Amino acid sequence: MEGEKKWRKIYREKKENGICVRCSKKATHGMHCYEHYLKEHRRSMGRAENERNKRHDRGLVPVKRKDNGLCLWCGEKAVNGTNVCGRHGKIFSDAGKKAAKKR
Repeated sequence: MEGEKKWRKIYREKKENGICVRCSKKATHGMHCYEHYLKEHRRSMGRAENERNKRHDRGLVPVKRKDNGLCLWCGEKAVNGTNVCGRHGKIFSDAGKKAAKKR
């Protein structure tokens, strides 16, 4: 824990004095020198691309399930030409009845 506190102190001092937080060069792009700015930018762009791909893949799951006649929520066999299995159909039916009572 002691080493982490020391590192944080050094990081803070470098940031306040305009020195790159990764090396000891002058910070020309925010908290980084040009070289480390490019590395951080590439890493950030890669992470963003991975997250976009994950969201895209998750977004296609309901479409694939619907095309295969599966429940949109759990992937089990859908019943009676609906998009849900018996378990989720009951959940949604009960929720609809409860909402109707509130009106």
